[in-house]
Amino acid sequence: MTVRVGLGLRGRVAGRVGRSLKRVFFTLAATLGGLLLALVMLESALRIRPEVFSYRVQNLAFSKYDVLPDGVNVAVPSIRMQFMRQDFRTEFGFLGHWWEHVGDQRGFRNPPGLGEPEVLLLGDSLIYGHGVEEAQTVAHFLRTDHGHPTYNMAKQGDCLYDHYVRFRMFAPELRPRVVLLFVFLNDFQDLESRRRPSERPGFPEIDEYDYTVIRARVAALVAVRPPWLARTMFRLHSVRLMVQAYRHLDEILARFEITRSAEAAEEPDPPFLAPILDRDRFRPLAEYYERILPDIDRRCRELDARLVVVNLELFKPKRSVRYREAQDVASELVQSICSRHDIKLVDTATLFGEDWRDAYLPRDGHLTEYGHRRLADFVARKALTDGEPVLDDSRRQVSSN
Repeated sequence: MTVRVGLGLRGRVAGRVGRSLKRVFFTLAATLGGLLLALVMLESALRIRPEVFSYRVQNLAFSKYDVLPDGVNVAVPSIRMQFMRQDFRTEFGFLGHWWEHVGDQRGFRNPPGLGEPEVLLLGDSLIYGHGVEEAQTVAHFLRTDHGHPTYNMAKQGDCLYDHYVRFRMFAPELRPRVVLLFVFLNDFQDLESRRRPSERPGFPEIDEYDYTVIRARVAALVAVRPPWLARTMFRLHSVRLMVQAYRHLDEILARFEITRSAEAAEEPDPPFLAPILDRDRFRPLAEYYERILPDIDRRCRELDARLVVVNLELFKPKRSVRYREAQDVASELVQSICSRHDIKLVDTATLFGEDWRDAYLPRDGHLTEYGHRRLADFVARKALTDGEPVLDDSRRQVSSN
């Protein structure tokens, strides 16, 4: 009797456990099935109708300026830089603009089969060609419209520190006749983020970096392909969206309530003005320019090349007073250095006038194909000629004292 009761009790317990396990199993299966279905629906929507999502969501899903397995960059922490992957092809999307990125054997955005370049471009995303195809960039138009074999070594997010390191790494091999170094307002904020305050008085990139070792290390990194499974997973836009949303959660929450009206009388001041308008923050950055620009010029001369600094002043009538003030401060610094060290300088302050709307991508401050062509025409006329430095007449000249 006792045995039967015990067996019956165990049977009932086992039955309850079995039913509980089945409920848990079916609950998990339903949850995973629902998540999978939602993921499939999200992926399908991103591929078929990306325009139904906000531009912020599109940026997270389609921008590849990162070091994720399908991202265009790899990080080199020892020098706090990123380099683009070698022979890498991917599609970009940002603020509703789409373009294909194809990296060459060094990772830079150039068509295959380029011979020895006459002109080397150093710049950031404006010169890289953010938002347009390679055949719509200033580098392309310098080659095709003006006959100057041009190598584009620009990269999104680069500043003077990055320009200098890339120049030291690749210029001796490329041996260009002219180096065009494009400077822009946001370079100062980017420079501030590259070097800790305690490091800025020193210049290890001039005397301490072993560029042979750095070059070999970078060459090994940009040639590596992430694991196949990781690349495959991140080719799913939904996976990239979720990972990027998690990584940028704080930024997303901070900006959630911020709206930007295209009809506003003036655009909001961008954060990159602050390091220029704050004298204490600007002073060490200016000292960096004072040291690095002449050093690049000296090394260009050693390579029988000519340095030309192109000061990118991109006109828009809605620029605020603070923006114009910061532009004046930055321009005067660059003009003063170039004047004192006999470095050729050209200034784009009057490049765009009434046609400025045609020069900029909608919702974006980068250049359209028309803007790139105009800049290429300007550079070919003003920078790729012999003679004295060309300064825009509308700006007051800075004393060499």
